[in-house]
Amino acid sequence: MNALVRARPRVRSGTTCFPIIAIYRNGQDASCVTLSWTAPAGQVDGYEILCRRPKQGENELQTLVSNTGSSATSYTDTTATEPGERYFYRVKAIRNGVRSQRSNFAKADRP
Repeated sequence: MNALVRARPRVRSGTTCFPIIAIYRNGQDASCVTLSWTAPAGQVDGYEILCRRPKQGENELQTLVSNTGSSATSYTDTTATEPGERYFYRVKAIRNGVRSQRSNFAKADRP
């Protein structure tokens, strides 16, 4: 059964904001986390995906993907496998090589 965790973080790209709309834990064993968001107005060349895993001693965000190279508005983190871990995510839009501000945190808890 998939669990849905709602989040309302925002990413700023110029004056346009776009929210991360949901985080899904997929499958009964919650073996991955899928982020999904609404694209900002205008062309987007890709997204930078950042993550922090505090129980693994990460105090700072780590880049999972520096540039998705796609305007697709979802990303599946298949590294979210540590039982009992809480994953914090942020997303940046990339347009013409320029990155937007980071979104607010969205989180998912691994059972």
